[in-house]
Amino acid sequence: MTTAEVLLKLQELDLELSRKHAELKDLLALTDIARKRAALKKVASEETRAIAARKDLEYEIEDLAKATLEAERRVTEVQQEAVGLTDYRMVQDIELKLSDLAKELDKNAFATQAKSAELEEARRQEEKLAAYRKKLERSLLADAERVRDQAEKLQAAIGNLSDSRARLSATLDEELRKRYEETSRRLGGLAVERLEGAVPSICRTTLTEASLSDLARGDAVATCPYCHRILIVREGEE
Repeated sequence: MTTAEVLLKLQELDLELSRKHAELKDLLALTDIARKRAALKKVASEETRAIAARKDLEYEIEDLAKATLEAERRVTEVQQEAVGLTDYRMVQDIELKLSDLAKELDKNAFATQAKSAELEEARRQEEKLAAYRKKLERSLLADAERVRDQAEKLQAAIGNLSDSRARLSATLDEELRKRYEETSRRLGGLAVERLEGAVPSICRTTLTEASLSDLARGDAVATCPYCHRILIVREGEE
């Protein structure tokens, strides 16, 4: 390859490397995955609260069941006390106790029914959140695997391009290599342009007759008098 061809190819590799690095950066930004992770975190938090609410209801229903059993035990006990009683006041006291216990049992039954309905709804909500969480986890896993595969391919491509670039760059003399690197950094990777007639391919500023005459008498690789990029005057010769 001529020096001009090496410079053009080197720029081509650098631009491709820049594109690959940008792709990898965008890929690793993982905007969609970040949103899904945030959603998963929110759902997991809601599921934790739903589990806690369901357990609280179960404990409340359990306490109501214990209170009901205790009230039923006391009813039996009071009824046993009433056996053989003939005193009006004592009988009246027993009836009052039984009335209070009946009210307590009714209250417990009503509360148990209401809490059972709440518990059923809490379980449905918990199951719904668990299903959604699992769906998000599966989706995240699939996305992570896809991104990993794409990242590995990009990293392999970057490695191959970097190796090719290093070999190509080594063929340039030190002064020209440094000039290329400095110009590339200064001009965003576009360090080399071709002369197309009287117009450089990147800066597109038409050269004067005097400049064209000077370039025609000079080397195949020169400098653009306007943008100061490396200018390929004649590509196929040293």
